[in-house]
Formats: sequence, structure tokens, C-alpha cells
Amino acid sequence: KANPKYGSEKKGQPTNFYATLAPEPIRLNAELKHVNVVLSPDPNVFKNGDALAGLADDGVFVIQSEISPEELWTSFPAEARHAIQGKRIKVYMLDGFKIASEEASDPDLRYRMQGAAFMGAFFAVSSLMEQHDLSEVALFEGIEALMQKKFGGRGERVVQDNVRVIRRGFDEIVEVPIGEVPDFEVAEAALPQIPISLDNP
Repeated sequence: KANPKYGSEKKGQPTNFYATLAPEPIRLNAELKHVNVVLSPDPNVFKNGDALAGLADDGVFVIQSEISPEELWTSFPAEARHAIQGKRIKVYMLDGFKIASEEASDPDLRYRMQGAAFMGAFFAVSSLMEQHDLSEVALFEGIEALMQKKFGGRGERVVQDNVRVIRRGFDEIVEVPIGEVPDFEVAEAALPQIPISLDNP
């Protein structure tokens, strides 16, 4: 089941989308407080809040990035790096926008298809395939069948565009090495921010 938050994105504000996957019917449909995987197609997500809130210990965080894994790690706020270490979170990066830009036959679909790249990343990093003893071949056969059902009316090109984007998201995800976080960085990040005015009184 999926539980999107509508409204804020219409104003250009950050938004959340929750998905619950289970082999049996899901009776509860609500916002999730504890999750195993967080996908962030927004590279600036830490500027808008705590992207790791509710992410379980040993969870997975996937973020959009076009910079190197080492640069990405140092770009995270100190509190986030400290939380990642403490909760043993695995971090991955994916340039989903680049993938969508290269594969979308219609430029207007680039932003939507970035989400498809992150869908591929999800299958690569989650335990879903392992839990259901699902091979990679079977996974992509199922994905193509679903894309055919959803987009078949728009033509085979649209179906294959989506399948290629999901495939590349699955294949091109990169693990980010977890570096050290000096204690002084964490301490500095915890200090209250006091605005200073340089104007004359």
C-alpha cells in the first residue's frame, strides 16, 4: 500500500511518500514511523529536515547525487554522519536524473522517470528479492509485465523506456563509504545557531 502526502508539493515544498510491501493483504494504511529503506531523489534533502528520522538500525539510505561518494559523505551534516555510523545505516548514491535524462524519449518525463530509477535502486538494496527467493531475471520479467500493464496503451517505447531506467537504477547504484566523524564536528553541530547582525544600531 502507498500513502503519499498531497498538497505540499503543489507549493514547491518537500513531501514524503510511504510504501508498505507485504505478501498478504495490508489492513493498515498510514504514515510510517519506522522504515527499513529511505529513498531521496532530492540531493538537498538534509536542508529541509532530518532525512534519517525513523530509519531503522541497519537500514538503507539512497540519495540522488552526481558527485563522488567521498564528496557526498563529507557533504552530509555532522549529525547525519554521526547517526549513520551509530545506527549502522548503509548509504548508497544514484544519479537517477542523469539516467532518466538519457533514457526518456520525452524530455517532459525526465522528473517522473527519475523515480523509476530509484525503484530499481530499491530492489537492488532491499531484502525483498532475498526474502521471496526471487531471481534477477524473474524480477525484471515481473517489472516488464507491470510496465506493460500500466503503460502499454501509450506504446511499446514508453514501456521499454521505463524498464531501461529501472534496470539502470538497479545496476548503477553505488555504495558510499562511511568515513569518520570527528567528535568536535558533532559537538559544533549541536550548538545553537545565534544570528549576528553586522548592521549599525
